[in-house]
Amino acid sequence: MQRLATQYGSRFTPCERLVEMGARGESFWKTTATDLQ
Repeated sequence: MQRLATQYGSRFTPCERLVEMGARGESFWKTTATDLQ
């Protein structure tokens, strides 16, 4: 998650919530079968 911040600067640093969710393997968006139709 830090790759963009390293490459393009602090503007692309992910917020703490996203870092924590990524560490837990969670997704911000939930995908269900009905979402794909």
